[in-house]
Amino acid sequence: MGVKWFAVALIVLGVALTLFGFQAQNPAMFVGLALAVLGVVVILTGRRNRP
Repeated sequence: MGVKWFAVALIVLGVALTLFGFQAQNPAMFVGLALAVLGVVVILTGRRNRP
């Protein structure tokens, strides 16, 4: 699993936890949001433009 797929997995897991946390009204929503944001940051700070 590469970094890109790891970041995509974080985003998918984050969205799933956010939806579950929103329905169940528990702290999983905040964890999901944090994972999704982390996944986006990993994608945006990738090594695509570095030598």
